Amino acid sequence: MNFSVDYEDKSGTLRIFVKQAREIAAADSKLNSSNT
Repeated sequence: MNFSVDYEDKSGTLRIFVKQAREIAAADSKLNSSNT
């Protein structure tokens, strides 16, 4: 998994961006998806 982390001081926001993800197990094996 390749990701980046960005923190903005003004708003106090922490953002995490997934740039690339391979061979990650699906959370829902029936739908082969991690989304609901």
